[in-house]
Amino acid sequence: MLILTDTEKRGRFDIKYKKTSGKHIIIELKRSGRTLDEFELLAQVDNYRNALEKLVAETGKNEPVEVICIVGKPLKQWTTPEKAEESRESMAARNIRVIYYQELIENSYQSYKSFLETYPEAGRVSRLIKNIRDEEQKVD
Repeated sequence: MLILTDTEKRGRFDIKYKKTSGKHIIIELKRSGRTLDEFELLAQVDNYRNALEKLVAETGKNEPVEVICIVGKPLKQWTTPEKAEESRESMAARNIRVIYYQELIENSYQSYKSFLETYPEAGRVSRLIKNIRDEEQKVD
């Protein structure tokens, strides 16, 4: 019988969830202008991950759960590149990643660049990505 804690029961379910390649992925979008505290973020996403891990275990499967947090600014504790890397490694051990909106957009753009060049009719998608990148640069 599945037993969730009160915190897990009250957890938000307006986050994005997807299962891909045998892995369950939770995507947590944070406001791009907010500077987050690492420990507050970890406490929050741990609740989501723990609840999902319980649900997966209830199915009898042993499938990994990964959490991806998308942020606009470095976390408060990321005051040096070394501290940021140490933090990322610590989170990676718990299957939690933090990426920037700009990084996500750039990686997506680079991944599809050759496709867009090969298939000009996909130009509408290219223009959309370019507009998003341009708007993001205006905010910075």
